[in-house]
Order: sequence, then structure tokens, then C-alpha cells
Amino acid sequence: MSLFERCRSVDLMADLLARERNAILSGQFSVLVRLLTEKERLAKKLSKSEVDPAVLGDLKTMAMRNETLLGAARYGLERAKARIGALGTVRPDLHTYDASGCRTSIGKTARQEDRRR
Repeated sequence: MSLFERCRSVDLMADLLARERNAILSGQFSVLVRLLTEKERLAKKLSKSEVDPAVLGDLKTMAMRNETLLGAARYGLERAKARIGALGTVRPDLHTYDASGCRTSIGKTARQEDRRR
């Protein structure tokens, strides 16, 4: 691989990692699927060439940053899913007091229990 091709591959990988980061930050996970093939191709190309270790270190740092962001996004989605599930659990009846001070229970009606999914 020529010096020009090596530099181009490094630049393309850095650009791809930047696009990957932007996709993660904006929640465009479908973009990540499309970038995967290109990322694999560039990684294979770079593995066959002699690239300066400092440059590879920079690319590794970018990739690790993206991995951390993706893990945080996954954690956030899992927490949101758990919270939505918790909101859907059946709550006990509501107890109130009327004007004369007598305790009354207000239960859910059949209509309130029906939820759209």
C-alpha cells in the first residue's frame, strides 16, 4: 500500500468514526448499521498496512470514545424501558375523604385499565 493510500485510509477511518459519533449522539442508530460494512473494510485495509502507531492510537481513542457513548446510550434505553414498564404497573385504589370525613376508595374502572399498546 502506498503512502498516499495509507493516509487516505486513515483519513477515511477518522471521518467514519466522527460520523459514527454524530449518529450515536443524535440517536440515529440505523446509520450505525450502514457504517458497519465500511468500517470493517477500512479496518481490514489498515491492518494490512504499516501505519504509524501514534496514528493508530488516535483512531483507537476515537473508537473507544464511540464505544463508551454507545454503551451509555444502551444503558439509557434500558432505563427508559424499565421506567415505562414501571409506569404501566397497576396501582392500588386511591383513598380519599368526602365532605363529612368518611373515607372512600376510588378504584380503577374497566375503561381506565384498558391500555393501548
